[in-house]
Amino acid sequence: MTVTRSVTATAAALVFAGLTSTVALPAHANTEDPESTGPEEDAGAQGGVSTHEATSDPAPVQYLPLTDDAAERTSIAVDGAEQLAAQPSTMRADESLEGIAVLSEPVQTEHFLVAGLTWAGSEDPEAGLDADLDIFLRVYEAEGWSPWLPICTCPACAGVFITGGATGVQIQISGDIQELPTGLELALIPDNPAEPEQAIAEIVEPETARELPTEDPVVPASAFAELAAAEAAAEAETHEVEAQAESSTSESQSQASPQTTSAMPASGPAAPTIISRAGWSADEANTTWPIDYPVEYPELRSATLHHTAGTNNYTAGQSAGIVRGIWHFHRWDRNWGDIGYNFLVDRFGQVFEGRKGTLDSPAGRMVVGGHASGHNTGSLGIAVMGDFTSTSPPEVVYDRFVEIIAWQFHRAGIDARTTTTVGSTSGLPRIYGHRRVQSTTCPGQAIVDRIPGLIQRVYTSTSQHPPYQPTPPECEPVSGASSASRQYVVTSAVTAWLVPRDNCAEGSITLPVGATLQATRISASRDWLEVQTPSGPRWVARSAVDYATSSDIARACTDPAGTRSASRQYVVRTGTLGWAKPLLRCGTDAVSMPAGTVLQATRISASGLWLEVHTQSGRRWVARDSVDYASSAQINAACTDPNGTRGASRQYVVQSSTVGWRSPFERCGAEARSIGAGTVVQATRISASGQWLEIQTAGGPRWVRRDDVSQCATPAGTRQASRLYVAQDATSAGVSPIVSSACGPEARHWGTGTAPISISAGAVVQATRISASGQWLQIQTRAGNRWVPREDLTMCGTPSGTRAASRQYVVESQTQGWVSPLTSSACGPRASSWEGGTAPHALNPGTVLQATRVSASGQWLEVQTAVGLRWVARGDVSIR
Repeated sequence: MTVTRSVTATAAALVFAGLTSTVALPAHANTEDPESTGPEEDAGAQGGVSTHEATSDPAPVQYLPLTDDAAERTSIAVDGAEQLAAQPSTMRADESLEGIAVLSEPVQTEHFLVAGLTWAGSEDPEAGLDADLDIFLRVYEAEGWSPWLPICTCPACAGVFITGGATGVQIQISGDIQELPTGLELALIPDNPAEPEQAIAEIVEPETARELPTEDPVVPASAFAELAAAEAAAEAETHEVEAQAESSTSESQSQASPQTTSAMPASGPAAPTIISRAGWSADEANTTWPIDYPVEYPELRSATLHHTAGTNNYTAGQSAGIVRGIWHFHRWDRNWGDIGYNFLVDRFGQVFEGRKGTLDSPAGRMVVGGHASGHNTGSLGIAVMGDFTSTSPPEVVYDRFVEIIAWQFHRAGIDARTTTTVGSTSGLPRIYGHRRVQSTTCPGQAIVDRIPGLIQRVYTSTSQHPPYQPTPPECEPVSGASSASRQYVVTSAVTAWLVPRDNCAEGSITLPVGATLQATRISASRDWLEVQTPSGPRWVARSAVDYATSSDIARACTDPAGTRSASRQYVVRTGTLGWAKPLLRCGTDAVSMPAGTVLQATRISASGLWLEVHTQSGRRWVARDSVDYASSAQINAACTDPNGTRGASRQYVVQSSTVGWRSPFERCGAEARSIGAGTVVQATRISASGQWLEIQTAGGPRWVRRDDVSQCATPAGTRQASRLYVAQDATSAGVSPIVSSACGPEARHWGTGTAPISISAGAVVQATRISASGQWLQIQTRAGNRWVPREDLTMCGTPSGTRAASRQYVVESQTQGWVSPLTSSACGPRASSWEGGTAPHALNPGTVLQATRVSASGQWLEVQTAVGLRWVARGDVSIR
């Protein structure tokens, strides 16, 4: 087997040889009492204990490649199915390869604790595996092969599969082969994973043929049935949890006995013993969340319960290594910068701090995690380590759920019996399962069934204590401040405070030297400035800042690295600020965005936590968790058509790069399009105020500021023209005949409806105006009026000796109306092509025509038609 990505030969994974009937699938017995907290030395306290540090040398992460960059399956992804197809006798009558997209053979690996799937684009926190696939693993642990178990539920598929220490793996994916993503890999992460650049091994190609175990060579029907039942239960949940929560509320209110403050314990519910990030040896040097901006601590609103996936066979001593493996998968393989959960609980009741900043969160607030897409802000994410789709975790796990949530809810003043809004979902109970807000079976039916009881237990715990006092006296707001609008630069490292005092540590952040700031208020003493920061308003000492110059701002507000394009539309949830750059050091030119504002994204940061969007003040960056995907209804509500518009037909040229908007309102940023300087555009409407023009673009009508465009110059002294002309040679007709004009033949860019029109040799055209110099003719074209050099055209001949006619005629047989009756003329029936309004007009039998002139020969009549005057052969009509 070949090993790539690394020079570490010991990481090469070997394929199991001879795993036939001698390898049984035993029932897994727990090796430790799940009700126990494990050995005393494993129960590290908050603040960290050295016994949870990794004891082995860093080992490489192994990768099982399943599809390549073209979504073609690798050899290892099909080896298992191919061998079964060659030996059909190894399968039972009720087993089949039908519908299996991927089936590997059992692969021997180096020791690993955590497995997880990655694919092209999976580093995006909003990305899911957008496919209808059922994905199962089985792993080889100390006592043999585990049963087939689901690793994740599409489309979320962000979970991890934990083991009790495995040295073998087999994967099956059922579904349409065409739905397999590109770059699909299975990551196998050891207890002490090495950094990717140090050592990564990849299982590339098996060396010899192997035989599959005789028992369950493919995922049995019972496993699919269990997964389908879990998915159906998740789909049917809808508002069931809220109904249970409301029922719990009414019962709690009726049964709770009044208690006085004096009878209550003096403090709030105690926090459980927590193993801090230092305690489980988090790799802080490689934790890249957040990136160059302060940690966000939004208001805590709810708790989201999760489970992982896996065999539930780990020991208490392995739990810290599993947490390190989950961190590695979220940090490196999904590129989220850090572990997604705020807390993790093992089956023995050990509690681990997850996302950086969780234990530093001020009372009533919680650092933003990465555990439920679109519902992370204000939600406390707690994951129990293991798979509880059908079996319930030990009771000690529920005890820890209650302790963690009651501790945090009391500090936030939350009544667990009430409902709330998180992200775009309203009516949520304060405690809910992951599947309530995303398409997944997580956290399993067993845990979901216990949520009403957890709500009651948390309420009972918090109600036994007096209300928490979240704001100490030194952090009370100060009155007497006045408005300020200048921009400043930090001249010496400074702490920014919630209030204009230097003794309120709650919510304080450090601003680096060189950071630029937008002031909003100044204290009555003039010693403090309130400035905007991504963490909200903060106060800095006036002595630590100076007025910012344009050079200061340019140095601070550099473009972030590693961005990628984005094209979705979003809606602002509750009001936010748009920043010039998503950097702590760049705090100037922030733009306020009220709730309901629709935004067009153009880029997303490497961390996935910031979006660049169009605004009418230029491009700005907004926190991803402050916006939701915009629905059609939200876009239509924000992007209404302006009243009092009137038609416009002029052409304009864009003076400097601008943006075209679907609607000329600040709340409508959907489908915004950048329009480059020098682009010539065709106006169709003008707003009642005259400040906005609607123009044609490739994406449909868009509105631009009138001040951003200049009207295309037209030649002076033109006069009307009505003659017909024919092009002698191929030529081009443009919107302006002035060569020196930005709209003329040498314009830089042409917008929709303004590009020059090619006129082919022999084309007949209708003139409408002629320039004062006589050198240019305005003609009708299929794209509107255009100017063409007079020297490129020859006037069409007209019949001589015509006389007036007034009779009415009726068409006898199908015929044509021509702009010229001269058969020998290049403008007559033998013309090579027709432009604008000069094409022949079909006249059907029975059509009544009003004659206006008759030719000298009497063979042609000029008649009125729906497209203007045309000549018709006298023999094709009769007097009415």
